[in-house]
Amino acid sequence: CEAIVPAAVDTIEDLFHDFKFVDDGKSEAVAISVLLNFYCSQLLPLGSLRPVFQITKNAEGAGATTLALRVTTPVLGSVSTTVQPKEEEEMRKKLTTVIREGGQLLLLDNTKGTLSSAALEAFTSASVWSDRLLGVNGGITGPNLATVIVTSNGCSLSSDMTRRSLFVGLHLIEE
Repeated sequence: CEAIVPAAVDTIEDLFHDFKFVDDGKSEAVAISVLLNFYCSQLLPLGSLRPVFQITKNAEGAGATTLALRVTTPVLGSVSTTVQPKEEEEMRKKLTTVIREGGQLLLLDNTKGTLSSAALEAFTSASVWSDRLLGVNGGITGPNLATVIVTSNGCSLSSDMTRRSLFVGLHLIEE
């Protein structure tokens, strides 16, 4: 048992050795918590809320998408990314699709401008999500099993989204 902990620490350090985090350990600790979020999700009671994980960077090429994939694919396997829709109605459709499919991840990649969405904010605070299905007079209600990860470069957030988020900062050092 004494050999397991050092081996686990070495494995996690190896997983993150390619990234330059912006602070003295906080960003790396949040990155580890994203990884553990997926490994340990079955240990939490159904309906447990998760924060939004924001991976920010100072420049293109700092590795935000790579980090998001590195912490999700060991558990989820193939991971699909998407972008922030421009319209709030499209965001609701995207979120409802995640619920309908029983998705465990919503990865909004390369978010630009401002991330301010009442639907996304409500989604991250809901253990159960309800919405109208497109094209029919019926709705869907289901458990929210999804963790939201957002990658961005210089994106501003609404105060409600900031309050619901944990942050990983990456820094690209010019060569």
